[in-house]
Amino acid sequence: MLKEIGSHAQLAVDANGRFDLETAIAYAKMLRDYPLFWYEEAGDPLDFALQASLAEFYPGPMATNGSTGDLFRLDGRVALITGAGGAFGRAIARGFADVGARVFLTDIDSARLEETANEVRAAGGECGTATCDTGSPDDVEAAFAHLDEQFGQIDILVNNAGGNPMQGKPEVFPLEIWQAVLRTNLTGYFLNARAAGKRMIARGKGGAIVNVSSIASAS
Repeated sequence: MLKEIGSHAQLAVDANGRFDLETAIAYAKMLRDYPLFWYEEAGDPLDFALQASLAEFYPGPMATNGSTGDLFRLDGRVALITGAGGAFGRAIARGFADVGARVFLTDIDSARLEETANEVRAAGGECGTATCDTGSPDDVEAAFAHLDEQFGQIDILVNNAGGNPMQGKPEVFPLEIWQAVLRTNLTGYFLNARAAGKRMIARGKGGAIVNVSSIASAS
């Protein structure tokens, strides 16, 4: 079953469970415009349809070994994930490690951070850690120094650390909580992005910075 990620979700299996080869090939060709997708069962007829049609548009690893998953491999890349001790950060860390990235994890909670690192290592991933308050310039610089020592590069930053404490009515929202949220959710993102961007530029190979946010900011 082919699914596109996004609002244009489509299926190549009809309501009666019949596989439609022409539809599958059409969807595969659409990847020129909508390249993010996954399929659920490797080895089914859709797998072969994708292999045949995708090779035309994506030569290289996809064409040589027939695995669409190779389009998203991150072997040789290093990803730093903040807030890695939480549920979202842990899932992000596992996801990056599963596709070959080496991961460097930070969190203010050392115990939860180590739990995530243990999960990554148990699954065969390579990772480093640093206890870090993302709103502290000194902590962020120390974490990146540790990253430099262990991996010598950064290709991806995921700014994930954040908080949203519920404090009741806006008209009585405590100033100290407001300041704490901005320190983590805004200043922390800036400090990590600045440190990562400096290294990406110096290395001359670019990189990606992902800032995790909330739909509440647009509602």
